[in-house]
Amino acid sequence: MQAALKANWWRMLRAALLLVAIGIGVAVTVTVSSGPHFIAGALTQLLGRRVEIAGLELRLGRALEIELTGVRAFAADSTDGDPMLEVPRARGRQSWPRLLAGQFVPLEWTLEQPLLRLPLTGERQAGIQLQPRLPLLKLTIQDGTVEWRAGQGEPVLLEGIQLLAQRSAVLGSLVGSLTAEVSRGGDPLGRVALDFRGLTQGVALEGELRALELAALPLPDLLPDLPISSGRVDGRIALQIEEEGIEGAVDFIITDFHMDLPQLSGPIAPSEMRLRGEGSWRNGELSLYPHAIRLDDLALTGSLHLRPGPRGRVRGRLVLDPFRFGRAGGRLQLIRLLGLRHQTWKGVDERAEDGWIDDLEVNFDLPLDGLDEALAFRRKLRPEELTLVARFRDGVYRPYPDAAPLEHIVGELRVIGNVLELDGLRMTRSGHPLPSINLRVDGMHRLAHLPRAERNPPPGPGEPIPGLGPAFTALAEGQTGDGKAPVFRLSNFRIGYTAFLLPIRNLNGRLSFPKGGVVIEDATCVVGGAPARLRAGWDRRTNRVSADITYEDGNAPPPTADDGSWIEGRFESESVSFGTWLVESVAGRLRARGAQVQFTAVEGQLGHGDLQAHGSVSLAEPSGAPFRFEIDIKGADADILRGYLQLEEGTVTGRAFARGELSGRLEPGRRFLEQAEVDLLTRLEDGTLERLPATIALARLPSLQGVRALFGQPLPYDTISARFRIQAGVLHTENFSLQGPELRMLAAGDIDLLSEDLQADMTVALLFLQTVDWLIEKLPILRDLVLGKDRNLVALYFRLEGPWEDPKARLVTPAAIQAPTDWAARIIGSGVERLIDLFSIGESRAKSQTDDDAGQTQDQ
Repeated sequence: MQAALKANWWRMLRAALLLVAIGIGVAVTVTVSSGPHFIAGALTQLLGRRVEIAGLELRLGRALEIELTGVRAFAADSTDGDPMLEVPRARGRQSWPRLLAGQFVPLEWTLEQPLLRLPLTGERQAGIQLQPRLPLLKLTIQDGTVEWRAGQGEPVLLEGIQLLAQRSAVLGSLVGSLTAEVSRGGDPLGRVALDFRGLTQGVALEGELRALELAALPLPDLLPDLPISSGRVDGRIALQIEEEGIEGAVDFIITDFHMDLPQLSGPIAPSEMRLRGEGSWRNGELSLYPHAIRLDDLALTGSLHLRPGPRGRVRGRLVLDPFRFGRAGGRLQLIRLLGLRHQTWKGVDERAEDGWIDDLEVNFDLPLDGLDEALAFRRKLRPEELTLVARFRDGVYRPYPDAAPLEHIVGELRVIGNVLELDGLRMTRSGHPLPSINLRVDGMHRLAHLPRAERNPPPGPGEPIPGLGPAFTALAEGQTGDGKAPVFRLSNFRIGYTAFLLPIRNLNGRLSFPKGGVVIEDATCVVGGAPARLRAGWDRRTNRVSADITYEDGNAPPPTADDGSWIEGRFESESVSFGTWLVESVAGRLRARGAQVQFTAVEGQLGHGDLQAHGSVSLAEPSGAPFRFEIDIKGADADILRGYLQLEEGTVTGRAFARGELSGRLEPGRRFLEQAEVDLLTRLEDGTLERLPATIALARLPSLQGVRALFGQPLPYDTISARFRIQAGVLHTENFSLQGPELRMLAAGDIDLLSEDLQADMTVALLFLQTVDWLIEKLPILRDLVLGKDRNLVALYFRLEGPWEDPKARLVTPAAIQAPTDWAARIIGSGVERLIDLFSIGESRAKSQTDDDAGQTQDQ
């Protein structure tokens, strides 16, 4: 039984072998009879493109071996011209089982010296078929070439290609490796080595590039917007190509990179360049994730997403590593890169001598249409389109070549849409700290394109001005008078103070001193060469300057010629107090050069009269601001004098005229009179004196009881002339002279204006004659009686001492007055001469009458 079964199996095997032989014979007969056209047709069907084969040779052995010669494959849309693929010799191998199964085209191929042409011009290709219809098991390429032609010029060649690809029996993936040398026009460009893995979902490539010359690649034809003129690439690349998209990663080191963009003022040519990151193309969006993009000192990480198309956008988050700016040697960093595009940043880069930028982060979401305009701030950006935050420290910046540098610069910068904010900006100059700065600018579209002549920080005074703070503080405290800080209107002002960062001109606004600070508000001006609205202030408690600038559309008027000043303009105020003087309708001009502020053409109304002044304030001293003014008062109410002496209203009437000097210091915490020095020649006309403490004290003297009624009524006067001086709070007068129809008076002495009760020490000379001039004129004999034989005045002298409101008066004898040790002797001595002058008219008239009488006698 077993023998019979065994015989049957052998019969069946022989039958199968016979069928195989018959199949092989039929296959070979069909193949040979049809020649290369059969194979070419099969390949055309599999590849989807026309294939031509010049020759075919079959060899039978353990497997069927096919050798093809003169293989040419054409592009899908090509009917003539050079073929896309040329293979001088291709050897295929197919196992007998696969052949018997009807798979006549071998799955294992070896291509010798193939040439693949990749034309990247002309009509756009449909794309790459990620799942090829050629079911290869193994592919070997020996000494192959890829010709990459883009536009005109020599093609790029990948020569000496060695490729081995084999499908895994377990996973069904195609794995392999490729090496090639890159050249163009006979010049070597570098070397490529790749490992790849073809999965059922796509293809994965991993490899390296060695000394790949970018300059020889046809990049201008492929990327006309990136004119790379040189660069050598070394590094690794990994790609995952799938039907859903592409993912990849690179790590390249690029040396000798040089790119000239037409919109930049210079080349991008870093001495060090590295590109390391990942990317993907999925669902029509390109995503890049840089791990380390470094160009010298510019190191970038973050993410970027780009969706092309008519409504395409680019969004991302980029973070810069800390970098140092202002260093010599031309190393690329952010400020230098921005300077290649914008003149404003170029000026910053040229003047920045040192410093660090930390924690710079940018978030953006911008349309592709007009992207360059948006990045250049040529339009107003919305807050959701752009935000930038950066911190900087240890900065050194020189605004002008011959200016002292700004040092120890530290602060934080924010850009939110079209708004720039500087927070906590601090710096020093010549070792002196400047006020800290908080700045807000609404109008990056104007700030980024300011005219070159006005986009840098102004030079400022050029020397320390430590007195500026004390001066403003004193004004804010109202120490110039009634305790109320003045308010000024500024007209056509120009401010070149460094702390404002940009020059300000054509300013019209309001200057006030709220809460001990300084505020400019309701101002229109030109900031950095562009029209703007401004609100700025200085807080003396924190020594901080805050400025809010809103740029407006339109053009600014041209600047005036620089006269060397850093502040200049016209000011007006409803009222300004100086001690007890309230000057109204004040107007004038000021100009500051260095630490000196000059005031000219100052005019105002004082007591219904006119006041004119000019002078200066020095800001060179840290404890205060010395000032000096020449003043001229005409036709003011004589009542302006009562304030210093704490007199009641109506005590003094008449018109006042004065000329002299007002000087002192604006110093915080000290009253005006403590610092002021006044030296005035004063004249009062046609008025009265009433209820003067001095006259009341004199009226109490027993020797004057007969004329007591005189002091109870207003005392008329024709003129009062005197020289008043105030120094260290003490009022001193010499040569005080009163001339009136009822009284002649001389006085000299001091009043302490800072003492609580106004302590006084004065000497007064009185002559009670109502018709002295008339009597001397009519009765010359009285001249000797009144003046005395020794030409001294017969008068009463008194000493007033004590509180001004209630002084004690005592009669002073002439002998005491003449004592050389008595300070009043000099005063009274000169006063006598003044009184003699008062009677000069009567004396001269009497002398004239005597001469006439003598002449008549002689004639007789």
